[in-house]
Amino acid sequence: MLTMLGVALLLAGCSPALNWRVARLDAAPVQALMPCKPERAEREVALQGPEGPPATLRMMSCDSAGLTFAVAAVRLPEAGGNSASPAALMDRWQQATWASLRQAPANRSDAENTATSHAPEGWMPLLQPVRGAELQRGWEGPGLAHNGQPLQARFVLAQRAGWLVQAAVYGPGWSTETGETFFGGLALE
Repeated sequence: MLTMLGVALLLAGCSPALNWRVARLDAAPVQALMPCKPERAEREVALQGPEGPPATLRMMSCDSAGLTFAVAAVRLPEAGGNSASPAALMDRWQQATWASLRQAPANRSDAENTATSHAPEGWMPLLQPVRGAELQRGWEGPGLAHNGQPLQARFVLAQRAGWLVQAAVYGPGWSTETGETFFGGLALE
């Protein structure tokens, strides 16, 4: 933790627009490096679809240097019964993220069935390790903001010990250093 704080302070001196700090997501075993003081919120979501019970999604986000940085987590339902697997729930969250960016999954033939066969046009897998994750995946590509303006997005989904987490950056573009700092600071405890 002291190392992360030291890195955050060092980076803050290099980038006046991004004031990095360690932030914890309330009631979830998640810590992140955020470039600004995050706002926090909770809402009920249909993680397992309309037939499943609602789940509480905990979020923190902030805007800095023209970018939005967000971290969200939801407790996974108890295994058994009609509960979907963590991988299936991760698929649903991934599809919901693309839909919020107004991106439709690609329809490709079985001959083209690869790891990226269902990703929207222009989206590529992101190999970003998340400390403490048991299962994870990431994506980056183009999208549209709620006002219809084009943007670039990068997100990772990670699962550990009954929690599913997403970290994302949205905006017109960002430096490699900014992305590495934000995603490198994500940890599941």
